[in-house]
Amino acid sequence: MIKATSHLNDTVQVWELNRPDRLNALDWDMADALDAVINGLPECARAVIITGAGRAFSAGGDFAFLEARPQKPPAENKETMIRFYEAFLKIRDMDVPVIAAVNGPAVGAGFCFALACDIRIASQSACFAANFVRVGIHPGMAATGLLKAAVGDARAAELMYTGRMVEAEEAFRIGIVSNIVQDGSVIDAAMAIADDIQRGSPLAVAELKKTLTAGTQALASVCQREAEAQAICYADPSYVEGLTAIKEKRLPRWMTEGT
Repeated sequence: MIKATSHLNDTVQVWELNRPDRLNALDWDMADALDAVINGLPECARAVIITGAGRAFSAGGDFAFLEARPQKPPAENKETMIRFYEAFLKIRDMDVPVIAAVNGPAVGAGFCFALACDIRIASQSACFAANFVRVGIHPGMAATGLLKAAVGDARAAELMYTGRMVEAEEAFRIGIVSNIVQDGSVIDAAMAIADDIQRGSPLAVAELKKTLTAGTQALASVCQREAEAQAICYADPSYVEGLTAIKEKRLPRWMTEGT
């Protein structure tokens, strides 16, 4: 589920989300795999690079997981979503910087996972979307906090209200990513950043990460609100319609009725 490899004398770890047939969709198995690699991180590690296998970074939440939500009561869904968020946002609590090497689409929860990383670089074919409302659901996994921190309130609001796709060049221009590189070289570019990080004191870098992610505590209340809102949306027929429209590769009825 996650392929972990060591580089530069084990000081840099590359974690590859490894479900290319499902565009590296996030599910509980992926969460367990992430927990395993975090717990197995060598003590000498100074940085972690996360990327995706195949043509995507991550297409978001696994479809089977999303389709199961309307069958569950709102209170259970709220609790489930909070646990799901926490399972992936725990990378913010690691002692070492985490670099997202975005090799392709990062959509929905996959976009949030990239936003939770400390640094993001993108290949030219990478793209990003907080497309939750287009599926009939409120944004989750700290999207409303992480995206505002990355691009500012007004820009984040526009991206979440529309759910539109952001190509790599725009992502760089508005601050989602710090650099764009040619396709096929995103890992090398991330490795160069990781190597530069090692020029700093390990303790100073670890303490700096704590400072930069101090807003993690504030994100807890953000996640509570998002989970509550998502639980409400799961119980509404428009959510099922949104998922069905995606599967059938058509516009949802709320866009076609009355036209």
